[in-house]
Amino acid sequence: MANASAYMNAMQVAVDNYNVQMKTNLKYYTPSSIENISWVNMISRDIAHSQAASVSVSGGSDKTTFYASYGYDNQQGYLIKSNYTQNTLRAKFGHKINDLFKLNMNISGAISKQDVLEEESTSLKVLRTAREEQPW
Repeated sequence: MANASAYMNAMQVAVDNYNVQMKTNLKYYTPSSIENISWVNMISRDIAHSQAASVSVSGGSDKTTFYASYGYDNQQGYLIKSNYTQNTLRAKFGHKINDLFKLNMNISGAISKQDVLEEESTSLKVLRTAREEQPW
């Protein structure tokens, strides 16, 4: 990929070649006035962090048992504003009524949040566009 100055020099040569009949040397910029911008660096992260944690408790007696757990997961995406967070919860309860019957209860759930750039295919479109943009 060309930097801003190299890109503008190539564009200037193209303009000069196109306007060859005018016999003038049109200058639309000075190389020092063009700032290099990496559009990919503007929309992406160098490092995408990830965090995960979980905790659980269990216990009971001869007739009754219980178990509960909680989990947390947080992931940053490569592109800025593309993150994923999930919280999970699980609970189990058991009680022995007699030698023939046992009562069990299981509950589980999850809440997740995903930040995306409009649509799934848009992430690639944004990255491709950033690579193709002029460097100023």
